[in-house]
Amino acid sequence: MTQDQFAEAVGRSRSLVAAWESGRKPPGRDALRRISRVCKVSIDVLADDADLEVQAKGESLIIAAMYEQADDATKAAVMHILQMASSTKAN
Repeated sequence: MTQDQFAEAVGRSRSLVAAWESGRKPPGRDALRRISRVCKVSIDVLADDADLEVQAKGESLIIAAMYEQADDATKAAVMHILQMASSTKAN
């Protein structure tokens, strides 16, 4: 999913989504609710009232949304890469 597609899905501008992703601006509560619906994750996953961790969570949201839109072969490739990275990190 592109930033434009994600922005349209959550009802916000692409420039605002870019600001969330870069950590320049945190998403508000309404935006977090919309993001949680689009990405099919609990709002608790997106925001901790004590610390939003905006940039990391924004990147995770975009990755999760892109993964959900990917075909089966792409999902398998992504999982393989992550498993390899996890194995390398453990060693």
